[in-house]
Amino acid sequence: MLKNYPNKYSRGDACCLPFGVCDMPVVVNISEEECKRNSRYRCDNECIEHELEKKIKREVKNQISHKQKDNRCIGDYDEDGFNRKGYDRNGFDRKGYDEDGFNRKGYDRNGFDRKGYDEDGFDRKGYDRNGFDRKGYDEDGFNRKGYDRNGYNKDGFNRKGYDRSGFDRKGYDEDGFNRKGYDRNGFDRKGYDEDGFDRKGYDEDGFNRKGYDRNGFDRKGYDEDGFDRKGYDKDGYDRKGHNKDDFDRKGYDKDGYDRDGYDKDGFNRKGYDKDGYDRDGYDKDGFNRKGYDKDGYDRKGHNKDDFDRKGYDKDGYDRDGYDKDGFNRKGYDKDGYDRDGYDKDGFNRKGYDKDGYDRKGHNKDDFDRKGYDKDGYDRDGYDKDGFNRKGYDKDGYDRDGYDKDGFNRKGYDKDGYDKDGFNRKGYDKDGYDKDGFDKKGYDKNGKKKDDNINDDGDTKVIEGILITKEHADPKNCGIHASKYESESGGHIGKVAWFTRDLLKQFFPDLMNNEKIMSHFSQESPNQYHAENFGITFWCEENQECGKNINFTFAQPSNMWCNKAGGIGNAGLRCRDEIQDIKKSVCCPTASPYSSPINSENFFLNEKCPNLILDLPLAKLKECAGKNIVAKLEAPMVITDKTNSIIDKNGYKVADYNYFTLKDHLNYKGKIKNSTGKSPEMLAKTEETLDRSLWTSDKEVKLKIPNLLSYSPGANDNQDETFFYYDNGDNSFSANMY
Repeated sequence: MLKNYPNKYSRGDACCLPFGVCDMPVVVNISEEECKRNSRYRCDNECIEHELEKKIKREVKNQISHKQKDNRCIGDYDEDGFNRKGYDRNGFDRKGYDEDGFNRKGYDRNGFDRKGYDEDGFDRKGYDRNGFDRKGYDEDGFNRKGYDRNGYNKDGFNRKGYDRSGFDRKGYDEDGFNRKGYDRNGFDRKGYDEDGFDRKGYDEDGFNRKGYDRNGFDRKGYDEDGFDRKGYDKDGYDRKGHNKDDFDRKGYDKDGYDRDGYDKDGFNRKGYDKDGYDRDGYDKDGFNRKGYDKDGYDRKGHNKDDFDRKGYDKDGYDRDGYDKDGFNRKGYDKDGYDRDGYDKDGFNRKGYDKDGYDRKGHNKDDFDRKGYDKDGYDRDGYDKDGFNRKGYDKDGYDRDGYDKDGFNRKGYDKDGYDKDGFNRKGYDKDGYDKDGFDKKGYDKNGKKKDDNINDDGDTKVIEGILITKEHADPKNCGIHASKYESESGGHIGKVAWFTRDLLKQFFPDLMNNEKIMSHFSQESPNQYHAENFGITFWCEENQECGKNINFTFAQPSNMWCNKAGGIGNAGLRCRDEIQDIKKSVCCPTASPYSSPINSENFFLNEKCPNLILDLPLAKLKECAGKNIVAKLEAPMVITDKTNSIIDKNGYKVADYNYFTLKDHLNYKGKIKNSTGKSPEMLAKTEETLDRSLWTSDKEVKLKIPNLLSYSPGANDNQDETFFYYDNGDNSFSANMY
């Protein structure tokens, strides 16, 4: 029976309760003090505090009601002290375990307590209450100090602060060198920096950055002043300017004499020159070079004037210088006339020279030697500049180049308009062209013009022009204009066009975009140029007529060309697929920035043609009236000097450089291979191409004009003049005009 429960037993002393308290770990024959001293016998506070109160209340209730008593506490026990359920009065079975499977020490058969820890404090997985195993490592393999079994923490550094590669958090190893092998001062293990110089500034050969060693000599053995270790320069002279023989650079010794014993004035140490004369000009006998002594007498006793007793010298002249006929040594009399009657200026006593001109240069008819009168006009009435008294030349133009009606040789007045009222760009004063359309393509009624289709529905035709000698004049077409006449046998009389007109047909939106077009001028600080394009030329009517479209260095224009089926320098920037078409083709030049004039001529030039049909004149006559079809086979890309792509709105494409993008495109401007690229990446690339590539499906006709108006400057049977240029020929001055 449970008797009165002693108040002296607190909840923390539950392990020491006397017999009769059931279902609790009980230690027999242990005093209270020993129980309290020995922590192994104390119950777990978290487990016992609540359970003890519950069990005490239950046992008190069972004591009051014998009908509900627990057989483990009250009942029959065998002679070994175990009841029918096999438990003794302390609730343990014959093997020493209670109903929950724990022994008197509170451990189950596997050695774990009610919280799952063994007597060493480790759970069934082998970790203690702080999560560390018996060796002191957690589940992630780190010990209490945060290091793994290899001695590295979660950041990958060991106790000394180095990672597995041997570098600390700042990237230096134990010796103080970074991954590139340099210390904090930039020197490697041998003590040299990236440029090969040590801490004192010398390389392995002992030379500093200026190329001098510690004694101040360079690799050839000379100091900054050009002297070697012995004190001599490359010519063998010391700092005082003397060589080993003690002669200076001019060849004089310290006394001022050369190796032959003469000073700079040509005198020896005795004071005589090589001819034997002293500084006063006298020899050792006292005579000068003319043979006279200081009193003026020669060795025979004659004076220097050599006059005889009659007053004449040996040449027959008196002291006044005249001979017996009255003429002096120059042949003139006292009035200044020679024996033929002319003075020193060549005029006779009447004032005319032998050609009949007076001192003012005029003859008896009052014309000068060049054939001009006193007013500057020749016998035909024109001055030296070719203008008559009214101010006009033989062609009827004044000094400013305008005729009496106010038009210049090209047919434009001072305001830039021709006789029909149109300017060089083909617009009248109201801004309309000959067809009645303004620059934006609208007529006076606001109707839009179709730039590509004529009224008859044909593709627009660009008329060719003939290159004349006026084009070869630098005043008209710039400093390289003479190449029209000299290059490849000459272009005079050949048919030509402007690439600007061709581009207007291919890309009307581009050519009307001032934001982009302004950057093609050679004056632009950030000039653009054309890349990637390939334009083919073909004549269906007669293949020979279109086989040789060429560029000209008279107007270098950002392009090179190949004749049909040829492989010239255009191949450097022409794709193979385009050359395989076997037509004349023009592609970008390999050096677009060799001169700023290149892009300006390609896009803006409308004065001097730059696209030549380079055929013999006889062949050109056969081709007169036929059309060459130009087609854009490869799209054009506009880039700046950094090769950044400029989109159709005039903005730089940040994501792509042209040379990065072009290798991924075929010659039509389509992506070559999309393997491995995400849909998003492809979509982004497609969007970039859409806003960056200038394309056109137009076939533009270039018409070959008749040659009737041309006066030949070359043989009609002249051979074809086409040839190719290397890179060195494509370099010109920026100032074309």
